[in-house]
Amino acid sequence: MSAPTALVVGAGVVGVCAALQLQRAGVAVTLLDRGPPGEACSFGNSGSFGVGLVAPQAMPGIAAKLPRLWLHPDEPLAIRLARIPRLVGWGRRFLATSAPAEVARITAARHALLSRALDAWDDLAAEAGAAGLIKAAGMLFVFARPDGPRRLDAMLALLRGAGVEVHAIPAEDARRMNPALSDAVQAALFFPNNRHTVSPLALTQRLVARFRALGGTLRQAEVAATSPGPAVTLAGGERLAADHVVLALGAWTPSLVAPLGLGLPIAAERGYHVMTALPEGFAVPTTLSDRNVVLTPMQDGLRITGVSEFAAPEDPPRWSLADRLPRLAAPYLRGPVAQVARHWVGPRPSTPDSLPVIGAVPGHPGLILAAGHGQAGLAMAAVTGRLVADIALGRRPGIDLAPYAPGRFAGPGALSPKEERTWARA
Repeated sequence: MSAPTALVVGAGVVGVCAALQLQRAGVAVTLLDRGPPGEACSFGNSGSFGVGLVAPQAMPGIAAKLPRLWLHPDEPLAIRLARIPRLVGWGRRFLATSAPAEVARITAARHALLSRALDAWDDLAAEAGAAGLIKAAGMLFVFARPDGPRRLDAMLALLRGAGVEVHAIPAEDARRMNPALSDAVQAALFFPNNRHTVSPLALTQRLVARFRALGGTLRQAEVAATSPGPAVTLAGGERLAADHVVLALGAWTPSLVAPLGLGLPIAAERGYHVMTALPEGFAVPTTLSDRNVVLTPMQDGLRITGVSEFAAPEDPPRWSLADRLPRLAAPYLRGPVAQVARHWVGPRPSTPDSLPVIGAVPGHPGLILAAGHGQAGLAMAAVTGRLVADIALGRRPGIDLAPYAPGRFAGPGALSPKEERTWARA
């Protein structure tokens, strides 16, 4: 009897993890992407496995904060004015999830994934010989005011209620962990169980190398459409069919499922980063909580990551947003920020409820979605890959998949398939 077959569309870190997990379960897998693996959104993330960050983006009171977050030049939110009409439905759903009961539900669902994330990553990293690319240094959240941590009391209560280990520490301890931090740091939180990778691209490439060594097929091709069967049609007209098709195209996923009647509100929440020389003694990833900026030590320097720009995935970059990042980081560092060696932008695929979309398309059981991980794609990638393999092979996943179901956005207020096609292809 021949092995079951699968096509995985999207060679970012989520798609690559899904392909490798399927392959390890005995499935013959072809991995498709229009570009080289790991060089789209997965290339530029902060590198953090933020397993403690179980709280959703929409917390109670977010509606009152949005005007400042959008309009103040030092705040992290940017929105392309031309995209506002397409964000209305998404934004309505986003604000609805800030109700306390919804926050509790979403936190539990995020925790169900993130609490399993490191175990899944340990497994895959060992398989791929990539453990050396992942560091267990924890993560600092630092504040420019002594009362900074108290301003996050609601979020911290959620985290601790979910069993997340987090400690309030004196500023002096934070500076001992990261000697490059300046006296502007007045208070800090420490998440001891967080990890980071020193190269998101190298990590993804190592997984791909293992996938190919085990007999997996990697093909550079653009998928133009999906159809029941399941099958995909490539841009040149070639049709490929398999027992399972997994769509892991991030912000580009909605356009492929809209013709099947599924309106999927995944917005492109674009993030920016710059790379500079690594300051001496900088070893622990550090979030500047007052500025929503993350500093991560990597193989090729210090990555400064931030900004949430809602745009279409392929809108031209606004490099002025990236230029903010060194300026925002400078007060927190002892020496001047080194000259920027590189800047980058990529579309994080964000859902209004801060939960990924994992599961079969309603009415099309062979077509499986693994998208919409927002800012937690790296952290959730390996466990998502496990779940994709469970779904494809009919195994019991060990967690309730209902919170991540693709059909959960149906009903009043859902974005129409036409809106989704327009958004993704704008």
